[in-house]
Order: sequence, then C-alpha cells, then structure tokens
Amino acid sequence: MLIPLTRKKFEELIPIFATGGQYKYYWGKPSDFLRRFLFSLTAVVAIVLIEFLLGGAFRNIFFMLGFATAFYWLWSPIFFSTQRNLACRRYKYSGFLQAEVLDVFFSEELIGTEETVNKRGDLVVIENRERCLNLEIGDDSGFGTKIQVPLQREHRGIRPGDRAALVVMSDRRDLSLISKISDVYLLDYDLWVSDYPYLQRQIFAELCQRMERSAQDFDDSFQERRSDRFDQRYDDYSGELGNQNDDRYGDRLANNEPYDRFDDPGARTERYRNRSRGNRANPDRQSRRSPRRPPLQLDSYPDDLRDN
Repeated sequence: MLIPLTRKKFEELIPIFATGGQYKYYWGKPSDFLRRFLFSLTAVVAIVLIEFLLGGAFRNIFFMLGFATAFYWLWSPIFFSTQRNLACRRYKYSGFLQAEVLDVFFSEELIGTEETVNKRGDLVVIENRERCLNLEIGDDSGFGTKIQVPLQREHRGIRPGDRAALVVMSDRRDLSLISKISDVYLLDYDLWVSDYPYLQRQIFAELCQRMERSAQDFDDSFQERRSDRFDQRYDDYSGELGNQNDDRYGDRLANNEPYDRFDDPGARTERYRNRSRGNRANPDRQSRRSPRRPPLQLDSYPDDLRDN
C-alpha cells in the first residue's frame, strides 16, 4: 500500500539539521573521534604558521578560520548529517509505503583490508569482513527493494511476512519510479532496520499507528455498511415473498383449505411448467431419429397348458 505524503509531512519526517540519532551515527567510534581531533589540531597549527609568515596580515580572517577548525571534531557530524538530509529533501515527491518482508538472509561483506608482514617477511593481506542482514521488501503492487545493514542481535527474530513501513522518494508525481528509500520500520517488533537514521523515528511511529487505525476504521465501517445493505435487501425480499404467499394462500387459509404448495395439486409453478414443456418430444427431432422397430409378436399361449 503506497500513500502519497504532503511536502509538509515529508519535511517533518526528514528535517534539515541533524537529529540526535544522526549526530550519534556520524560521531562514530573512538577512532573516528581521534581522527577528527588530529585533523583539527593539524589545521590550527597550519593556520598559526601561515599567519606568522604573513606578518599578522588578515588577522581577523585567520582567527575565524582557526576558531572553526579548532572545533571541527565537534561540528563535523552536524555538517555531514545536514548534507545527507538535504540530499533527501531535494526529491519533490514522497510516499508512505506499507509492505512486508519477502526474504531474509545473512551474508559476509568485505569492509576493508590490511597488509602486514609475517615473520618470514612475506606480505599477508588480512580481509576485514562484517556479517550483514539482507532484507527483501515488497508489496502487492509489485514494488520491491533490498536493504543491507550490519547484523545486530535483535535482527535474528525477523521472519518473512513481517509488516514493514518506510518512506519512498521520487521525482515523479505518481511515484512510479522510486529513487531512494528511508530506513525500514518493522511494526510487529517495533524495530528499526537501517544503516543511517533518515527519519524522525517517533513521528514516523505515530504516523504508522494513525495509518493502522484509519485502515481499521475503514474496514469496520465497510463491513457495517455491507451488513446493513444485506440485512435491508434480505428484509425487503422476505417482505415481498411474504406478501406473495399471503396473496396466494390467504383465501385458502380462510376456507380451511390446504395451504402447502406441495399439498395443492394446482400450485405448480411456472418453472415446472417450462420444464415440462421442454421435456416434451420435439417433432423435428423425432423425425430425424431412426424409425421405431415394430413390437415383438408372440404366439398365443396354448389352451391345453393354460390350466396346468
């Protein structure tokens, strides 16, 4: 089920600036922080040396550059998250897709290599591999996509047939060509499957609940209207049938005559009359048949044996 989203709702789900989850994603591991900090330190030293060589010229500009690079380790996650959000917001149209998990399988992906030398002086290449979860998601309309994320402990309970919800983005108004998808939300487990948290997850979870309530209310109202129409038609049919029976058998009941149509020899319906007419011999068909054989002629029974 694919439901178009308004631009306002889409911008609410994917904001411009980084959310807490997005900042945490780009903050990374301690090694990532250390790399950013060393970059900041190196940039500040380089700016101070350049300013010293220029003899204090452009002091204000170098001060602003040094201040910005000194805190690069702090604001760089916001910058990269904002850049990634803007890449999603450039799509003009979006939609809410409720699908299901078609297939689940695990794989090992190569994430990097390291070259070392063993004791004998031989070059050894070490491959760093990571176990990943692969999901194939689709719906009844024929849409299908695949998502791959690092495997976590809570992913082991995912099974084919689980309900999934996500946001799709496209440059076409009818969403016939999907250009990008967001992270996947599994409604049955209240679990998110993604590599990068694109969405405001609390807002999207509330949207999913509202969609489910709307669909349930629609189904209930449809079943209620259908039941009311059936009951009304049944009552009308019963009333018409009752009036016909009253007109047909009312006089007989008043005269204490049999009112059952099976007890009345003259109450044969038109259906049986037509059937009787259809079963009559067709003269044209009879003429096309082979001629009848004459009846078998037997000798008369002897009189002398009739009394024995």
